[in-house]
Amino acid sequence: MEDKAAEKVFRGIHYIRISRLPQDQKEMFLKWLPRDQVIKIQIEQDILPDCVQYHHYEHWFDNIMLTMTIDHSDDNDKTPEIGISVQ
Repeated sequence: MEDKAAEKVFRGIHYIRISRLPQDQKEMFLKWLPRDQVIKIQIEQDILPDCVQYHHYEHWFDNIMLTMTIDHSDDNDKTPEIGISVQ
């Protein structure tokens, strides 16, 4: 199971950078995330173009990502049924 990304804080804004997420999280998160939730943060001369407020990521991780992970892991744990007839 993937770990939740650590939040960064700049001037009271709690955020994560999408580009810093593990590849599988990044792909799933971007499919779920409304584009208007992506924000740019300027730190001195650098502009970080791929930020999301941490509470959006945290909601996704806790309520969507973990559910998807649990659903898929359950599929791997199922033992196939074998039909045996005794005569």
